[in-house]
Amino acid sequence: MNLAPFVVIYGEVEIEDDATIGAYAVIGSHPSDKSYRGQGRGVKIGAGSSIGPGSVISAGTSGPTLIDSEVFVMENCVIGHDVRVGRGAVISAGCSVGGHAIIGPFANLGLGTTVHQRSKVGCGAMIGMGSAVRGEIGHFDTMAGNPIRKIGRNKFLLDRLGLKRLPDSFGIEDLIEASSTNFQLRTSIEDFYSRT
Repeated sequence: MNLAPFVVIYGEVEIEDDATIGAYAVIGSHPSDKSYRGQGRGVKIGAGSSIGPGSVISAGTSGPTLIDSEVFVMENCVIGHDVRVGRGAVISAGCSVGGHAIIGPFANLGLGTTVHQRSKVGCGAMIGMGSAVRGEIGHFDTMAGNPIRKIGRNKFLLDRLGLKRLPDSFGIEDLIEASSTNFQLRTSIEDFYSRT
């Protein structure tokens, strides 16, 4: 674990090996939920993840807020209580993710994206900068705008992961099946979606 100067850590926070927390980050702050009375249920940050300077990650209310392994959170991001961020996801500078949102493995949120509370961003989805996400974004969809709209598929990531032949419409079971030759991807997806 590598902590830069002036990092503030509250309550029950678990930070795994090789994780990096940038200067002035606040981890485990009180949940931003007016109805919640309590200390917060903590934060878990997975191995190899990087939390950028000035970012804030709130403690969960029903369990810990989860930042899985190898997640890259850039500068000045706000991640609300009970959020789940999957392995290898990228959250660009200035993003805000509302409470109980789910960001799937390998998803990519562009600069300044806002994710409304309880929204879901699918595995490998790519969200254009400045977009406002509300509701559910499909796996490997490329979305942009406000209101947000689909502009294609994340073909770059599909090719890189060896999933070019994935149908336009599919569920998590189809994704697990299609990733059978990519052990790292398959286990990341199975682990993440079994916890959410």
